[in-house]
Amino acid sequence: DFEEFWKGTSQRFKKTVRNVRNRLAKTGTVSIEEHRAVAPDSPAFTDLLAVSERSWKARRALAIANMPGMAQFFRELTVHASAGGWLRLWIMRLDGLPVATEYQLEADGRVHALRADFDAAVPDDLSPGTHLSAEIVRALFGRETVYEYDMGPGDNEYKSRWAGASHELARLRVFRPGAYGALLHTVEARVLETVRRVRGEGVPA
Repeated sequence: DFEEFWKGTSQRFKKTVRNVRNRLAKTGTVSIEEHRAVAPDSPAFTDLLAVSERSWKARRALAIANMPGMAQFFRELTVHASAGGWLRLWIMRLDGLPVATEYQLEADGRVHALRADFDAAVPDDLSPGTHLSAEIVRALFGRETVYEYDMGPGDNEYKSRWAGASHELARLRVFRPGAYGALLHTVEARVLETVRRVRGEGVPA
């Protein structure tokens, strides 16, 4: 159960999570919502986009709200996921204002986190993302139908603090034989990779 899991985490980590919770409580009223049926024109979806627009990802055009095609993709996904019973949209509010979100799909006992965002204007010491993660983990431990919480790809430090294990992910690209396939391989493997490194886009987000 959650208490057994919590005892297995480091004292430093426990202290960090408790301090964040206490600081938030002193700042205002904190509430956590989980939505399982959301319409693209609903207040919940609007809040998802609003937090995305205020996240650090927005400055790099990587947010749901401003990455080309991303908002429409999530609108359509939300319709299908709501109808299929897979959607889990978490929203954390501070005095009613949405400050952190996590968009999940759940199926066959696994919860997959697709996107997590927090309002970059919130002071760092309040860490709304940390608090939302803690509340999500606590809630999932209480559900007998869930046995795995996949926090998404990327070897991020905040994920390793919660994780009990990890999956190795591999990316496989296949190019057809011939000059055209060789050209595509060269562009993909050398030119684009060099551009990503120069721009700093090779760092997992």
